[in-house]
Amino acid sequence: MKKPPAAKKRRTDTDVDHDLAGLAAHVAERTPEPKAAKKPKATYRRFDETKQREYIRQITENKLGRIAAARAVGVDASTARRHVAADKKFAEAVSLAEMAAEGEKIEDVEDALYQAAIGGNVTAIQVFLYNRAADRWSDRRNLQLHMPPDEAARKLAAILSIGTADLPT
Repeated sequence: MKKPPAAKKRRTDTDVDHDLAGLAAHVAERTPEPKAAKKPKATYRRFDETKQREYIRQITENKLGRIAAARAVGVDASTARRHVAADKKFAEAVSLAEMAAEGEKIEDVEDALYQAAIGGNVTAIQVFLYNRAADRWSDRRNLQLHMPPDEAARKLAAILSIGTADLPT
């Protein structure tokens, strides 16, 4: 004898939620992981006249190089380089700023050398005296010949009144 057909079970909200959760899990398994977001590049503002003046001030007053000065004003170094190449007046201003900053840097180093010499650093003392009082202080071991060695040997032999054959070669 045949069994009567089973009565259909009524679906509840819980059954539907369960089916949706299973479907979502299935889709998640098949979906590749999203790629990591790329780090956004630094955004640099326009290199207008205000920024150019600030760039020159950074070089002069803060004694920064061109790359550091560009970063300090929020532009890429290549942007500053392009503006220097394209604008002769700006290029001249940058060059003058670098010369002014270099003069101050040299003064800073001179001051540091002097302080090291005063502090007893023998090498600093020598460098300071050799450069600041060269007429009284020089490295006497430093021989500089301004003539060919053969001619110097002949003159020395004449001064010593000996023949050049007697000189070592």
